[in-house]
Amino acid sequence: MTTSSQIDQPLTVNMDRVRAFVASSPQVPVSGFLLPDTALRTVTALQGLLARKTLKDLLKTVHARSAAATDSADRLRMQIAVNALLDVEPDKLEQILTRPELIAWIAVAKASDAPTVDHKGADPLAHRLLFVLAPEVLAARLDTVPPPIRIQADTDGRLAVPRMGLLCTHVSDTGWWELSFSGNDLVVSDGTTPIIMDAQSDHVVPLQRIADGPFVVPRASAWLDAFGADSAALTPASEIEVGQFVDYFTEGAELLASHWPPAWAETAAVIEQLVPVRSQGLTPYNFSVHAFRGLIASTPRPGPMAAQILVHETGHNLMSTIIDLLPLCTNPDTRVISPVVNQERALPAVFHGCFSFGREVHLTQLLLEAGVEPVATTDMDKYLKDRTDTVREALNVLTDTADLLPAGTAIVEEVARVLAKVEGSSAL
Repeated sequence: MTTSSQIDQPLTVNMDRVRAFVASSPQVPVSGFLLPDTALRTVTALQGLLARKTLKDLLKTVHARSAAATDSADRLRMQIAVNALLDVEPDKLEQILTRPELIAWIAVAKASDAPTVDHKGADPLAHRLLFVLAPEVLAARLDTVPPPIRIQADTDGRLAVPRMGLLCTHVSDTGWWELSFSGNDLVVSDGTTPIIMDAQSDHVVPLQRIADGPFVVPRASAWLDAFGADSAALTPASEIEVGQFVDYFTEGAELLASHWPPAWAETAAVIEQLVPVRSQGLTPYNFSVHAFRGLIASTPRPGPMAAQILVHETGHNLMSTIIDLLPLCTNPDTRVISPVVNQERALPAVFHGCFSFGREVHLTQLLLEAGVEPVATTDMDKYLKDRTDTVREALNVLTDTADLLPAGTAIVEEVARVLAKVEGSSAL
């Protein structure tokens, strides 16, 4: 519960809840990193460990930010956000603490060029934190009404709230939204008509979703545009392309669910948001951002390719988590020519490419063995051979150069087993 007496006090934290949550941490996995099993044991453990790391980092960062705040309303925003978060049951808390907005908030707040107070003396990160945790704030037991928050509009002027699965379709004329909490409702306004963020309201629609997995966020948020990737990488998809994206990635999800069910279950557990960007035809263009864990950006690509993207980019998200949690080698700063991009990279980047393409090789073999119709003008057999050769070269770089630690050894061995299976099959 947040009380009015906390407004001008230092940040307080329910440490009993924190200690109990941290104490329930899963064991560190030692294998099963590359290919998920049906019970998702390794990915579940990784997500649980990531959640506890996120909570520790979040509390340290909010504490420092709150102590430096000059505006009592900003301190209250951060206090309410922390209280609402720690009011959540442990299983749900794990999910919240592995979502893109919260992990990105920490990364941005800890950066040397973190946003400072605006011209009105307000801390934009205090506003952002309360926005990210709006669902928890709405559900919390508060006797203090949260102060309003000001959030920059998405790059098309609208406002998606992925954690509520909703999109405000009204376009802000100012490029900003003011949000307020009214009972159980989140109300948004661009200075004209207030809009209740509810699927039954005018100007609000549910975000489209890929099967039972990620939401499709039709335009990048200003937050992702500013801190996740340069604007050129996020050239928005047209409305027609967004529709294609949903159709293609739904087909890709169905292919995964049919031919590699644990991989789809893993994607649904790890990835919260898909952001469509402008099509480049059949040229692959997809990426993940380390700080925005649980988010994939991609062009719309036909079903088999969409399935490959989901497996590949979920792999990058998982590898980012592994790197955050587990040392892979004793010499991560060593730089080599990565066979994946044919450019100099540090060893963790080679792990990324080897891991993600190793997963994609496994999926492509499954699709070929199942007789899935390839995309016209593409040769899936040749693609499999080319990708297998690339992964083999990357694996050789790691075995020759990296001074492997147990997690790195496990990943290298798991990739090697995938390659051995493919290279020993008639698919090549």
